[in-house]
Amino acid sequence: DGTQVFLKTTDSARKAMIELDTTVVQNGTFSFSGAADIPQLNYIFIDGIRGNAPVIVENGTISFKAQKDSLSFVALKGTLQNDLFMTYLEESRTLSAMSRSMNEEFRRANAPGNRDSAVIQSLREEYLELQERGNTFEKDFVEEHPNALISALILEKILANKTLPVSEVSALYESLTPEIKESRPGKRLAE
Repeated sequence: DGTQVFLKTTDSARKAMIELDTTVVQNGTFSFSGAADIPQLNYIFIDGIRGNAPVIVENGTISFKAQKDSLSFVALKGTLQNDLFMTYLEESRTLSAMSRSMNEEFRRANAPGNRDSAVIQSLREEYLELQERGNTFEKDFVEEHPNALISALILEKILANKTLPVSEVSALYESLTPEIKESRPGKRLAE
């Protein structure tokens, strides 16, 4: 109790954090209030705790649950955008865990005195399949959720990483809802 909580966003160049609002924890909870015309990705910072937690600010009541030592593993629910965001994050975390596990297996198979060419080749093939699953997952997510702010953010990432041709990114952008096209990432994609 008494700890300050900050709601921040990035500037238009996405380099600096801008403070939008501040509140104080009381009885283990905090709240921000206001209206949001268009969903926007913001970040919650808690005084004295390292890191931040992403949250999509939109009209409605958003439940925010996190542990002090792991803000990045926040649980958000209560609004459409945050529910979709959590769906995306959960699958992304699953894919990341699988990747870490494969890397550990690859390290063990490649250890001096334990080198197993057959296992190494098998792991390489599995890893390539996992990479493809990751790329497919993001494209499929955008196709299935054109009303999700995270879809516009995924398209920005795909464009920056050049994992899909620009023509495919353009087609996916065109499928986004008008509300998402009006969001900050939607407008950046239109440029």
